[in-house]
Amino acid sequence: MSVDKAPADNAATAPNPAVAELLQKADKLIQAHELEAAEDLLLELLDMERSAPVLVMVGRVILEMEGPAAALPVFAEALQKDPKNPEVHLHVANTFFKLNDARCVEHTAHTVTLSPQTHHYKENFLACLGLFAERLAVQKHSQTVMQALIICLETPHLELQTVKHVWLPIFGADPVYSGFYRCFPSDRPDGAASLIGRMMSSFSGKVDKVYAVFDTAQFNSQKNLQPLCTPFFLNGLRQLQIAHVAFEAFLTALRKRLLLQRPPAMDAAAHLALSSALAVYCWETEYIFNTTAEEDAEISALQTRIGHAAQPADIANDIAIYACYAPLQTLPNADAILSTFAQHAALAQIVNTDIQLHKNMQKKKAVLTAMSGFENEVSLRVRDQYENYPYPRWKHRPMGMNEDIDAPLRAEGTRILVAGCGTGREAITTALKFPRASVDAIDLSTSSLAYAMIKAEEFGIQNVRFRHGDILHLDFPDAHFDAISSLGVLHHMEDLAAGWKSLLRCLKPGGLMRIGLYSEIARRDFVAAQRIIAEKNIPGTTDAMKNFRRHAAEILPYPVYTAVVTKSQDFYQLSPLRDLLFHEQEHRMTLPHLKEMMDDLGLELITMSVSRHQRNAYQTMFNNTPDTLENWHKFEEMNPDTFSNMYQFWCRRKNTAPAA
Repeated sequence: MSVDKAPADNAATAPNPAVAELLQKADKLIQAHELEAAEDLLLELLDMERSAPVLVMVGRVILEMEGPAAALPVFAEALQKDPKNPEVHLHVANTFFKLNDARCVEHTAHTVTLSPQTHHYKENFLACLGLFAERLAVQKHSQTVMQALIICLETPHLELQTVKHVWLPIFGADPVYSGFYRCFPSDRPDGAASLIGRMMSSFSGKVDKVYAVFDTAQFNSQKNLQPLCTPFFLNGLRQLQIAHVAFEAFLTALRKRLLLQRPPAMDAAAHLALSSALAVYCWETEYIFNTTAEEDAEISALQTRIGHAAQPADIANDIAIYACYAPLQTLPNADAILSTFAQHAALAQIVNTDIQLHKNMQKKKAVLTAMSGFENEVSLRVRDQYENYPYPRWKHRPMGMNEDIDAPLRAEGTRILVAGCGTGREAITTALKFPRASVDAIDLSTSSLAYAMIKAEEFGIQNVRFRHGDILHLDFPDAHFDAISSLGVLHHMEDLAAGWKSLLRCLKPGGLMRIGLYSEIARRDFVAAQRIIAEKNIPGTTDAMKNFRRHAAEILPYPVYTAVVTKSQDFYQLSPLRDLLFHEQEHRMTLPHLKEMMDDLGLELITMSVSRHQRNAYQTMFNNTPDTLENWHKFEEMNPDTFSNMYQFWCRRKNTAPAA
């Protein structure tokens, strides 16, 4: 189909009813995939006018018949005629996406800024961010992308996981913030580079150790912190967790300034805005940042002042900065603080997140139902770990994507078990994906379950039931569930195979399982760190873990340290750090070992859950053959970071009993 000889633009004229009627017919034909009939109709339309709506419809047909490269000029012309139309931007974005071109992000950003109330525009934009984050991190970002990010950060119940990968590069490159946040390469982790280190760092590949160091001197030279009081920065602190050692050093320095340089050294409103936003961030990390003796003394005095205050409303700034260092729910007047600031513009989020959440969790624990059987020694130790360090803290509504394999689970009455649900993210994602199913979710930790129940209520989830129990002692009938999901759980049990068998008893023949297990190959750096931690007898207590982090660059070999601080978000929050490097129990697998175990259990692999990039690389390597654990083992040996999170895969129970 060609549009080269269409008449000149007449988009400025009033809408033509005949054109509108033909566009509706063309749309129905395209949806029915009757493309030749749609083509004939659109040729007739082009003789009538060359407006943006007509060109969009033409582009849709060309996209289907000839591909994205052929359709792109048509959509581009439509955009030129109507640059303020978000739907036109969406078609351009979709075409760039099909071409694997990162410019799709810019156009999805335009849809958000042009129609900020439209939810699916935001979800498309965030999905594009996630897919092209690596390329975007090294590109110059536009103001449109930044404005779209601000809108998304201000929108309740959006899944914002993808934002953290592009937020820091934008923050670091923007001239508004670069005076406060600047990093430089150094051959030393905790200070200015030595002369030889600074000279050698300019020659690529000539330095054995290169650390990204936050420029504290540059930050301290900035006398006015108020330029940081922007929606981009404040909402970023309230909504995101950034995994970067230099950014953590920046926030640590900012917190110290806010504590020790109180109003009127800076505007009181700016101080409150910054400290209350930073308090939310610090609560999420479980107060993992380092402190100095000077800070400790000031916080102790501040705690006394807050405890003796007659009216919490008079000390809002004190409360905000204290919340950057310690939980408010431990204060003797926590109830008064909550009632005073529960609706406060700046402080509401932290007082509700801290004090009200603690209250709600205690109530949820009281109504939990428990299964029998909590006698396994390892299970008890793991339970105690997660009672004290529930993992992970999460806040945003999950945005689970349907897969072809899980189509049978969308039927009415499907029964699904989430075994080892933790704080509920996976269980709630499952309940949202399969609203016609009934979901049971169990965990050892009442603290984790209480958090999960609160999040389920927050998102209006009605088809999930949380129960306190051990996988080894399930009280469900045999062959009860159509599907069972257990991600990151079995490898923390004393006997991984025994736990897996216990789950299989409850699965119908032919039922689906989604399993996540640690990879021996991908975990190599974390295992090296664990070995050193064990050799040095560093316990998994709060103080010991904080001290380990403070000296990690000295304790760990450079390659191991670099991997620990760059490969996992878990280094930057206390409970995840406990889970990452100080866990009570951990098994790891290789894919040949996993195949042997699955054969013994009567399970067959369906598919590995991997990124689009990894899937494309696998298909190229093995000529589009179906997934096998043998092939994925070969792939992993060549690409050892493939399963840096876990082996995540779907498998099916065969119609035979597992080996005894």
